[in-house]
Amino acid sequence: MSPTPRRQLLTLLACLTALTLLPLSTGPAAAGEPDDFTALAEEVTRFTTTDADGRPVFDAEAAAAAGASPEVLEAGRLVPAAGRIGAATTAGELRTADGIPVWGNWCGPGHGSGEPVDTLDTLCMHHDLCYRERGYFDCACDARLKAEIARHADRMATGERLMAAAITAAFSVIPCVP
Repeated sequence: MSPTPRRQLLTLLACLTALTLLPLSTGPAAAGEPDDFTALAEEVTRFTTTDADGRPVFDAEAAAAAGASPEVLEAGRLVPAAGRIGAATTAGELRTADGIPVWGNWCGPGHGSGEPVDTLDTLCMHHDLCYRERGYFDCACDARLKAEIARHADRMATGERLMAAAITAAFSVIPCVP
């Protein structure tokens, strides 16, 4: 027995009502969260400094003692890996970090080829291309990367956002070339 047009309409309305009750997104952050991302990145940066070799380090003990959220602590755990993207100082000279992939196909020194795998990887590709044009550790390239990460954080899945916060923190403390 086929459903009547009235029954089909009621079923359609029930489905549409259910859809309006679902969150807008289950992977990437919902609209309006770039401000939440900015707060996350700022909190991670608050507990990020550089070690004697100029590499970014996250003070997990201080962050935990200050009541940092699990998200901040997880992003902070990623700071040393994110710091591989940037520079370290040795006797006042900038040098590239080890050629180790950090995220996707483009995030990481000496690691840039292929199609970007997601939003963060696309931003890392733009950053790499900026470095090719302007020179390694260019401050404008680093500032643009941080700004673009904040602007596009609402498109990122959870793990991607955490790495993006770690990258933002790392590029907030490592030296750059004006």
